[in-house]
Amino acid sequence: MQPERPSWESHLKDPGTERLLVELLKRRKELSPSFDPAHGYRYPDAENLCHVEAEEARSTLERLTQAGLLEKKFHTMDIACPSCGSSNIATAYVCESCRSPMIVKNALTEHTECGYIDSLPKFKSEDRRYVCPKCGTTLRMGDLRIAGTWFECSSCGKRVPTVLPVHSCRACGEKFSFERAVYYEVDTYAVNANAAEAVGKRILTLAGLKELLAAKAYALVAPGSVTGRSAVQHWFDLVATKEGGKKIAVETADSKELSSQKITEWFGKVADSEGVETFFVILGKVPGSDRETVEAYGLNVVYAEEPEGAVAQIVARLEARGSKDEGERH
Repeated sequence: MQPERPSWESHLKDPGTERLLVELLKRRKELSPSFDPAHGYRYPDAENLCHVEAEEARSTLERLTQAGLLEKKFHTMDIACPSCGSSNIATAYVCESCRSPMIVKNALTEHTECGYIDSLPKFKSEDRRYVCPKCGTTLRMGDLRIAGTWFECSSCGKRVPTVLPVHSCRACGEKFSFERAVYYEVDTYAVNANAAEAVGKRILTLAGLKELLAAKAYALVAPGSVTGRSAVQHWFDLVATKEGGKKIAVETADSKELSSQKITEWFGKVADSEGVETFFVILGKVPGSDRETVEAYGLNVVYAEEPEGAVAQIVARLEARGSKDEGERH
């Protein structure tokens, strides 16, 4: 039985998703949401890179998070309408007694000497002086302090210390309290640190190869398979085919993954695959003893610390092979 392909590779089939991952890996940036009355919180960078609408971009980010490629961090909380789901919400404050929105907010003002508390206009006399209604003292700067806030209802006249918030949906007109509101978390997204270390360089290597091989008129399948002489299907990270039948297969691995079992598996693919030029890319530092083991199998191996170096080596080998084939034809 052939080993299953790593789950992260399936997300590279979609060019938009691959562009998003490559951008996040290269720039080590977070995807921050921005508020849009029509769509609620959305992720413009993800929409632009994936060429999708707001809802599909959110689904893509969640899918990549579930796959372990991205991680999310708390950004804020938001309210949505319980009837239509819109986040275009207005909030009003109403009287606890009569539910009227005609509320006046007043500062509670205290005369510090006698302790009398009322709204500031009550301290103002007809001749525009400030006088305490209780003790009759003419007040100077510093005699008054703000002691708090109260609310006065213009409809029923009641004074209350608090008011009730009432939400209304600008999209469908529904009015609702916090108890009925859809209260949900909004997050930022970034590349999962463990994923970046484990497969980040492999993703960037494959993306760079795809771009260059596509420019050379190769048809690309990633991940792709090659059917061997034994009729066994051998999977590679990338299979590129050019008109005329020339076929290239590329497999990548982090140097930490290198083992005798993996080397033997690679050798089995090469031995069973006919008419395919294979490249095995090992990213990271490889000890000399491991290199000797790999090279003993006669594999076409590319060693590179960074993705750019791996891509450059493969392209150079392909060009050298092309020049050699051209010389032999002449």
